[in-house]
Amino acid sequence: MKRTLSFLIALLAMSLCASAGKNPTDYPLTAHVLGTSKVPVGVGLNSTGGLIMTPETTSTELRIGNMVYAIGKTCKNVEIGKDYPARVDKKVHLLLPGGKTCNAGITGTHEVPATP
Repeated sequence: MKRTLSFLIALLAMSLCASAGKNPTDYPLTAHVLGTSKVPVGVGLNSTGGLIMTPETTSTELRIGNMVYAIGKTCKNVEIGKDYPARVDKKVHLLLPGGKTCNAGITGTHEVPATP
């Protein structure tokens, strides 16, 4: 009996967690995708003195209100120039078509003039 009850509670908790991030009302902001880029992390020398490039990092810029956020990844199925429901805390969270989400750490921000 205890085992069955524990199993049912675990199932309920998993279903609540799975659906928690998918509610459109949890994404009250609008993120406009400005662009994406790949930037080399750095340059170095190998053991023979030759020049080497370290791996690239990807970045996406999103405008939310009068702030531009740089996030450290490129979300699949996100199109430049389109708007997506969003929320911001320590990360930027985008709600994508089909209920999928993209969550990424903020690598930079800057303020831009508000559009009329």
